[in-house]
Amino acid sequence: MLKSTPDQEPEAHRRGVALEKEGKLEQALAAFSELSTQDDYSHLARSLCRGRILWKLQRLEEAVEAYQKAISIKPDSEIGTLGLYHTLMDCGRFDEAVEEGKRFFQGTALQPRENPNIEKYRMDIVAFQGMGDDFLNTCRKQARERAEKLLQARSDT
Repeated sequence: MLKSTPDQEPEAHRRGVALEKEGKLEQALAAFSELSTQDDYSHLARSLCRGRILWKLQRLEEAVEAYQKAISIKPDSEIGTLGLYHTLMDCGRFDEAVEEGKRFFQGTALQPRENPNIEKYRMDIVAFQGMGDDFLNTCRKQARERAEKLLQARSDT
């Protein structure tokens, strides 16, 4: 149970959102990092926002850690779980992504909620499990190729 409410949104969060909209991701990350860890609501917001920005910056392993922290605070967080799911997929950690999806849907006994994407993710996870090793190997190869291209692009700059 979260101890605070969304109407207690601090200035650092508003500043981080504004900086993110301006495309100033490193500055937004710094602003979100200022959010308190003293209460559950602020700590959750801090972790979710940091995960999103780190993902946008392609700092995927750090994004995974941020989303995992968010889920440790609020295990049924849709945003945290979907962020972790996508980030793990982007890292090529497909088995972990599938396990996270299963944990979310089985552990919280969710029915499709207001978010229509939830049912889509549930079906993706079920379908992904049945694809077999050939599909997983193809996904892993594509993820490696994307990672190599990103590393090459970064070294060219």
